[in-house]
Amino acid sequence: MRYRDFHRNVKLRIWLSFMNNMIRNMVLPFMAIYFADRLGASIAGVLIVSFIVIGLICSIIGGYLSDRIGRRQLMIQAEVAMLVGYIGMMMFNSPWFHSAWITFAMMLVVSAAGGIHTPASQAMLVDVTEPHTRKYMYQMLYWLRNIAGAIAAIIGAYLFKDYFFELLIGLCLATMISIIITVVFIQESYFPKKDQGNQKQSGFLHQMSQMGKSYAAVLKDTTFVIFIISSMLIGSVEFHLTNYVGVRLSQEITEASIFSWGSLNWTVDGIRMMGLLQSENTVLIGLFSILMGYILKKYNEKRIVFIGFTLYVLGYSYIAYSNSPWMLILAMLIATIGELFFVPVKQAYFSYITPDHARSSYMAVNEMSFQVAMFIAGAMVSLGSVLSSVMMASIICISGIVGIFLFALILPKLDDKRDAMIASSSQGISA
Repeated sequence: MRYRDFHRNVKLRIWLSFMNNMIRNMVLPFMAIYFADRLGASIAGVLIVSFIVIGLICSIIGGYLSDRIGRRQLMIQAEVAMLVGYIGMMMFNSPWFHSAWITFAMMLVVSAAGGIHTPASQAMLVDVTEPHTRKYMYQMLYWLRNIAGAIAAIIGAYLFKDYFFELLIGLCLATMISIIITVVFIQESYFPKKDQGNQKQSGFLHQMSQMGKSYAAVLKDTTFVIFIISSMLIGSVEFHLTNYVGVRLSQEITEASIFSWGSLNWTVDGIRMMGLLQSENTVLIGLFSILMGYILKKYNEKRIVFIGFTLYVLGYSYIAYSNSPWMLILAMLIATIGELFFVPVKQAYFSYITPDHARSSYMAVNEMSFQVAMFIAGAMVSLGSVLSSVMMASIICISGIVGIFLFALILPKLDDKRDAMIASSSQGISA
């Protein structure tokens, strides 16, 4: 499989995703700092949670609508709403106007629009790719997303405080470019049946009832539900790094030596240690994601994915316990290798269990699992104030092991769905 063999939609979405991720990550991850500076840390925490909640609710709505009106139209509408939100943020953080509360309102618009956009854009990628090509597509997206994140983290850290207005201008321009390309070049990938797309004949309450029935049908898919629970438990293992682990390191490491030679002495505190671990993870993924594609082709896919799960859980569990800088760096190396092994395969498996008629609804529930994993990681901060680091590391490890066990439990069914989808695809190509 080569990049040039992808459908035009995939090629465009890959590079639009890279551009948007890079520009947005220069701004959005730092908004907690923005609100804490202007409104106080306690209020900032409530605001950030509200963004997660509104994004989650709108993701559920977006998944339902995408399966009934198509992907492209919904993506365009969501991106226009994002542009309105970014323009509002830019206007009220300009040299002439300042308002943290209006910025909060605009961020709610952005979060809602992003929630609606995500299931449709993810479903479009699956719509136009064959099952055997999706793993390569996810590898490329994963690699570029991390490269964008690494570049954005460096630039954003230096520019956010003094050039926030200019960054927002760049965010508006990038969103406008994305809208233009989507309108002019992106093709619709899914055409719902007339009874699905006919929304005008039904009232609001009826549509809410239909949406409830749609998601009830999704949740009756036992294989999918177990897959989501597994993903949630395994995903929460990493989210602890910026929650419980970050708090613990900031409290327990006041000054630790990384490197010492003569008069040179490189020391870090807990917060810088956490930043170093995050940077290590991002850089390693950026450097070795493509190499993982060759490894997955050469070796048994199932064996690789379970080795990856194991390394990932053990690495992050040790990070939850240790205070030794070099051992933390080694543990992050192990965890990142594990992540590189299993992420593309797991994403491909997910695409095999999403039926055409409800793909966006499945994507929305999958997105919800990540939000729940973030809530779990946040709740562990409070638990960590009571329990020892050994007990916390044990809980994190056990949750990861349970997630691995659940994945193993449904793997035969996932293989059956993959084989059936590939066979159906091959018959379609032959016809």
